Amino acid sequence: MKGFYPNTIEDFLKFPEFIEWVNNPTFESNEAWEKWCQIHPDKIQLLQHAKDLLHSMQLEEENSMGLMDREKLLDTLLVENSIYKKKRIQDHRDRLRRNTSYWVRGIAASLLLMGVLILGKVMELHENGFDNRKLTWVEKEVPRGMKKVFFLPDGTKVTLNAGSVLSYASNFETNRSVKLQGQAYFEVQRDEEHPFSILSGEITTTVLGTSFDVKAYDDEEELHVAVMSGKVEVKSKKGLVSYLEKGEVSYYSPDLPAMRKSGFDYEELIGWKDKIIKFNQSNYEQVFNTLSKWYDIDFKVDPALKLHGKYTAKFVNQSLPNVLIGLEHSSNLNFKIKGRTVLVSSK
Repeated sequence: MKGFYPNTIEDFLKFPEFIEWVNNPTFESNEAWEKWCQIHPDKIQLLQHAKDLLHSMQLEEENSMGLMDREKLLDTLLVENSIYKKKRIQDHRDRLRRNTSYWVRGIAASLLLMGVLILGKVMELHENGFDNRKLTWVEKEVPRGMKKVFFLPDGTKVTLNAGSVLSYASNFETNRSVKLQGQAYFEVQRDEEHPFSILSGEITTTVLGTSFDVKAYDDEEELHVAVMSGKVEVKSKKGLVSYLEKGEVSYYSPDLPAMRKSGFDYEELIGWKDKIIKFNQSNYEQVFNTLSKWYDIDFKVDPALKLHGKYTAKFVNQSLPNVLIGLEHSSNLNFKIKGRTVLVSSK
């Protein structure tokens, strides 16, 4: 928590260590946050508001409909009221900037309005017929520093990694196609009549029902598709094709272009969804890029510093300071956290 100085409730809710402490408090984390409050007494009230809000979100999930049913209901609302939703969200953000104390009341009013809109739309569909809807897109976005699990309308489970966006059309149940920017793990419901496809950058992945990981960040040179069960077809826009089975991965480099198939290390490619970070002969640019998404921070390297060599390590559910300590021990680098930035210099 060194260097963490929040100014809004949103800052707390974007900070992984705060979320972990509220969700899974331990003696050590309680003691650490108590010391933090002693150093920042002016932030105690803000911390309590953020903690209460996070608890209220958990309470809502524990006492509401199942996750899949709730996702379907919310997605229906997003599809039928996409234009209104954007305006509503912007209005809410403007109010939030003016006064965070109105947040809870804003959520309550939004939920009430959502209920009215759903009821009105159901009546409209009965009158006008379901097929008259215009095709719109539902978007799921996860910011850096967070991960999210949700269900698609067909029951497919998706775990979306930090800094990722997944979108699908309102006709998804008959056209099971999604777009992905970033990384996601899919557990696809089998439907032989409707294949499931993912468009990610320059590759399209097609399956019937299987479990696999797709990584396609815009700021990374190489894409991959790693299969845990079933069979997968991976095809590039330039006509390259790879057929994968359990335990196989296909790597694609758009700049070459080239596609190669091999076995893979689960922890290295998919361990992210189990809170595992594993580097295997990674260069420091790749290491900093991964940690930036994982912890929602930026690395600023001393211009005079030349980064050489490769890095190999494994971290399981570790805080950013612990990861940086590990990096320091095995390199000639020095790290200093300053707000949401890590300064990198030579020892």
